[in-house]
Amino acid sequence: MKNAAKWGIFGVGAVAVAGIAVLVMASKPKSYPAVCWKNLRGTEISDDYCEKIVLEEDSKREFIWKKNSVSANVGGTETFLTGGMPIWAVYFSDLTGDGMREMIAEISTGGATSHDVIVVYDLKKQTTYTLDEPQMFNYTTYFENGEVCAMKKPYNDPNGSGLSGVLKVTDSGLALV
Repeated sequence: MKNAAKWGIFGVGAVAVAGIAVLVMASKPKSYPAVCWKNLRGTEISDDYCEKIVLEEDSKREFIWKKNSVSANVGGTETFLTGGMPIWAVYFSDLTGDGMREMIAEISTGGATSHDVIVVYDLKKQTTYTLDEPQMFNYTTYFENGEVCAMKKPYNDPNGSGLSGVLKVTDSGLALV
């Protein structure tokens, strides 16, 4: 009888541990891979350019990329995410670690002192992060090994040495790591 009771207690404990493991796995957000929607750097972007995409984690949200803006439309309500003159590239990747991909755009600012900037829109927090150092550095993006990366080069010196790394949102903001 004592052995049967021990095995019964062991069995109940094993079931409880398995149940807790299932709950922990179920509460962890699903991770979605980073994607390069498109990188148009080096091409002529027409004034009427427009593309749309829906990501699998939120089938009700449609992203709209026009030459000079990216927005998100949910049920007829459009939210402006970023603008540029033009927007060269758009990616989606979870840079914050919260399980939801952020929208990442490489833009030119336009005007006499145009420079290249990276803008990240955190859809969960409805917050914008940028890498932007006017007349000091230009930032460009690229997709490598399933990650969104960036290159930081001196302003007006495209052949100058640069710093590159993977884009991440840290406690200090958007960074190359």
